[in-house]
Amino acid sequence: FSSRRRHTRSLCDWSSDVCSSDLFNLNTEHLASKLAKSTYCLNKAKHFLPQRALKTLYYALVHSHLTYCTVIFSSTTKTNIKRLFIQQKKAIRAVCNAKHNEHTEQLFKRLGILPLEKLIQQAQLHLMHAMHYEYAPSVIRNLFTLNNQREIHMQLRNNKIGRAHV
Repeated sequence: FSSRRRHTRSLCDWSSDVCSSDLFNLNTEHLASKLAKSTYCLNKAKHFLPQRALKTLYYALVHSHLTYCTVIFSSTTKTNIKRLFIQQKKAIRAVCNAKHNEHTEQLFKRLGILPLEKLIQQAQLHLMHAMHYEYAPSVIRNLFTLNNQREIHMQLRNNKIGRAHV
């Protein structure tokens, strides 16, 4: 039997590790590599599969990776997000059997797929909705303080509490 104690780390230690730029860069590099491999598969499959099947493959191979922990990796650098977005655009072109330099805005609309920036925004809004209606896990809820829960000791311009309506 070992007498070693199990060391636990505080949430602050964990979050500083998760939010370090080096870790985000490594994670983005790994994710971009996965997306590139998935795009390769889509490019090979586009020659013999219909677009509906390619779209299903896109959701399985690309979209699932982009939507996993989106709120966390949304705080990475714009360069990292751009790198992932470029991989997403390549995958969308493969699904639509489009040229390598074709604009993707219309392709996203035609397929009904959100670009990465919109996926991030959607994930952030879902989190805020969960916070507002208090169905987010307590561990997450305890990380944030909503504005209406703050004790404000000074009159702010946009604070309508206590102000007479004109």
